Amino acid sequence: MFTFCDLKYNHFDRTLQSTIAILRLFIIRADRKYTESNGLRGEYKTYRFCGIQLLVLNIFLCFITVMASRLEGTIDYPGLLIFGMAFYSFYATIATAVNAVKYRCHTHPMFTAARISSFTAALVSMLSLEIAMTARFGAEDISFRKQMTALTGFGVCTIVLIMAVSMIIKSSTWFKQNHN
Repeated sequence: MFTFCDLKYNHFDRTLQSTIAILRLFIIRADRKYTESNGLRGEYKTYRFCGIQLLVLNIFLCFITVMASRLEGTIDYPGLLIFGMAFYSFYATIATAVNAVKYRCHTHPMFTAARISSFTAALVSMLSLEIAMTARFGAEDISFRKQMTALTGFGVCTIVLIMAVSMIIKSSTWFKQNHN
């Protein structure tokens, strides 16, 4: 019989990262399209769509968090790959923080959507790393691993939810103010 634990969460992690990559490609495509025509309306449409896509992504992220904290499934990186994942996770998080500070004066919808998608990718990779590290190095205490996964996942899901809702509200407010 096939169970959720058989997937080892690697497939779900890759799916989340792929979805975020598609979101980034959509932002790049829309930025090129609306930069040429100077369409701020189109940029806010894209911004709202990114917020909606983050809401959908958050549903799957919550599902993975609940399954990872309730079941005994893990993310399994073979050999030394877990350390490469750790390096990538910390690099992505630090680069996102640096870019957030460096480009904080840019409030353009496309810049903001790109920063939020980068931050979401960093959060998802940190959650994946936490699940993998506690499984590899803290395997003897399953209750600790489940609690840490639940708390970290709840934090990540809450942050992504707040960002997605704020994107939708900000774009809707812009549309109401400009009556377009």
